[in-house]
Amino acid sequence: MVSRVVVAVYKDGVLKPVEPLSLDEHKTVRLSILEDQEAGTLHPHITRVSGVCGGRPIVQGTRIPVQTIVGYYKLGMSVDEILDGLPHLTAAQVFDALSDYHDNQAEIEADIAAAEPEVLLERYGLRMEPTGRVVPAE
Repeated sequence: MVSRVVVAVYKDGVLKPVEPLSLDEHKTVRLSILEDQEAGTLHPHITRVSGVCGGRPIVQGTRIPVQTIVGYYKLGMSVDEILDGLPHLTAAQVFDALSDYHDNQAEIEADIAAAEPEVLLERYGLRMEPTGRVVPAE
């Protein structure tokens, strides 16, 4: 069996070869990631997965968005307190999430703002009654 390295790009959940494959190769080639040269270099504990949390940055191996950790931190919680609340995370993961936030602050702040209750109520045509019940806006 003859094998060769095919350079491919992972985008929108699909791994596509950079150069076209011949028809014969296209039938038999299996693409695999040998080394991801972009992700994992600056923030080894942070990733994006299409279909998980809207493709927003998450702690690798979890479904915990970076914005959640940032939210706890902005509430005044220390890293130790965050770890008490999320005991399956490591300190390295929490610190890396905070580092990712500082590197991508504008994007993550926009995600946090978009998740504010007022924004969500308006987006989905809802209102909140004084009792706290969410109902369709009239």
